[in-house]
Amino acid sequence: MSSLPGVRLQAKPPTPDWPKPIIAHTPPKGGRWLHEIHRSGMLVRASLSASHAVVITTRDSMLPALVDIEAGLRALAGGEALFEGYLVAHARHGAFEEALREPRHLVFYANDLLYCNGHDLTGVALHGRKRALRNLFLECPRVSGQVAFGDHVRGDGSSFWRRACAMGFEGIVSKSREAPYDPLRYHWIWSPPSTAERQPDSLIPCA
Repeated sequence: MSSLPGVRLQAKPPTPDWPKPIIAHTPPKGGRWLHEIHRSGMLVRASLSASHAVVITTRDSMLPALVDIEAGLRALAGGEALFEGYLVAHARHGAFEEALREPRHLVFYANDLLYCNGHDLTGVALHGRKRALRNLFLECPRVSGQVAFGDHVRGDGSSFWRRACAMGFEGIVSKSREAPYDPLRYHWIWSPPSTAERQPDSLIPCA
């Protein structure tokens, strides 16, 4: 990780602000974008230290201990790390609020890696952070089933968005692949389908 352009050696994880998404009329096109599924659940950060782990919400509140998810993330990173992703209910266990009362029914989809064992990755381009995160999963193929890699596609957001709609997801999140994790510069576009029809050409207008 120390060879990634923009990485900084730092003893403690950073505490960046949360990025604020822009609701878009149409998904962006072109190779400078990476597109992720917007999952129904909660955007969170999972912070690991040598002694404990906490899951932090966008309101900076902390969730109860999620033992199996902590074990899975610790198997990936080993020591200190800061992940960002979606906490969602397993498909067989209904609504997110219900699953939150039974943590074994939750799955954490890791979409980003902001810090890992002395390396602050917030200055690294998104595609570099994604590669570092994927490598952690490749090096630990038997990670807990409650932790998964939040994959992405590059390029045409429209076709990916249509597939997301057809599968019943809430929409997609498009991020600039060259962007560091800087909330003031981080271009995060959410393209949600209409809750009424979920048609590929039906988007919630900008707020």
